Amino acid sequence: MKPAKPLVEYFKPNPTNDQDFWNTDLNCYHISGFAILPDIFALNPDSILDLGCGYNEFKKYFPHLIGIDLANDHADIQSDFLDYECEDESIDVMLALGSINFGTHELVEKQIAWMTSKLKKGGTMFIRVNPAEAPDESIQEKFYIWTVEDIYNFSVKYNLKIKDNTLKLEDRISSEYIRGGPGFANCKLYWQYVKQ
Repeated sequence: MKPAKPLVEYFKPNPTNDQDFWNTDLNCYHISGFAILPDIFALNPDSILDLGCGYNEFKKYFPHLIGIDLANDHADIQSDFLDYECEDESIDVMLALGSINFGTHELVEKQIAWMTSKLKKGGTMFIRVNPAEAPDESIQEKFYIWTVEDIYNFSVKYNLKIKDNTLKLEDRISSEYIRGGPGFANCKLYWQYVKQ
């Protein structure tokens, strides 16, 4: 196993300085990439946070969106989103499309709690996570493996409704498979939480 490196270093440009290394085409996510735009537009949000925004690609559709990213300088704010200060219950929409997949269960829960506290009642979180292995063994120990049980438990604990809820838990979550390079987990889980 490769030695662990700081997480922020993992997301910096790759050693060849290829600026497109982390620039995933959001069209390859047929459920949770640009495909979510109609759902966001339908909410007519006044305030949007994109947590772990990467190249901040949703900004061109929502100029008032604030993109926060730990490592990518295309973000409006380059920081851990937990350090972002805003009033409680002030955000209409939050995007976390691959950003809450790192750290311990306690850290992931802290992130969900923070997101819930900042989201307005009736606000929506759009979330995509990786329920499989880490994309690179150098961050394996820092990578959080999501389960359907986690999604359900957080919804109960934080009074979040899983949108399009059905009777069977397995049917509540849409999974999508995308093409990935060697070592990249292809299965993703996507869902929306609505704050009650």
